[in-house]
Amino acid sequence: MSAVPAPFQARKNGDNMPGNNENTSTLLSSVKGSQRVVNTKVDTDFTELIAACKNELLRLGISQTKVASEDTEIVQACKLYVHWMTDYDGKGSQWGQMYVNFTNAMSMHEDYLEEASEEDV
Repeated sequence: MSAVPAPFQARKNGDNMPGNNENTSTLLSSVKGSQRVVNTKVDTDFTELIAACKNELLRLGISQTKVASEDTEIVQACKLYVHWMTDYDGKGSQWGQMYVNFTNAMSMHEDYLEEASEEDV
């Protein structure tokens, strides 16, 4: 029996979340800025939403290296996801559609796809 791929292993309390490092604070600041939030009261909620977005990106086949690197497109995907989940500006469904379209495009671009290993072939 083969092992469960890393993106699909159960995680508890943020353990082993992709990109769970010092870069996440930069991403959190960026997401908070896009939501026009300056206080720290929602940091835990936003951090959980960012982690959920990253797991969703992994599920879509985006490489773990790209997700952890938090390049411009990863940051944008996280912003769209958080806007969607928080119904930002009362337009949650529109943010959700933008997120889906954006991540679908990412999942079809070779620069973002997970490399297939010999075991997968």
